[in-house]
Amino acid sequence: MNQIFDELGDKITALHAKDLSMSAVGQNENGYLSMVHMDEVVPGARETEHRFDSGLMDYATILKRLDQLDHDVTVHVEHFAYDKTITGQQFIRHVARETGVSIH
Repeated sequence: MNQIFDELGDKITALHAKDLSMSAVGQNENGYLSMVHMDEVVPGARETEHRFDSGLMDYATILKRLDQLDHDVTVHVEHFAYDKTITGQQFIRHVARETGVSIH
């Protein structure tokens, strides 16, 4: 995440807020995952049924780095059902409060 901001921060004008959920589909003979499925989920999602990890985006770092930019960046939580969009927005506002980042 920091590398992205180091290289592109001054060019970021909007952030399409999503999160990621991963699930194992199979294992090979050594016990390693042979296939992983990734799904787009609401920011901060902690859906755990049949998932070995979810809510993988580091929004604390994202919001801190956005706050350090010399310009404002619009953060969009969209393409989800209305209630999930509100949940994603609330999660981002919660992370902002926890990290001392002011959002408008």
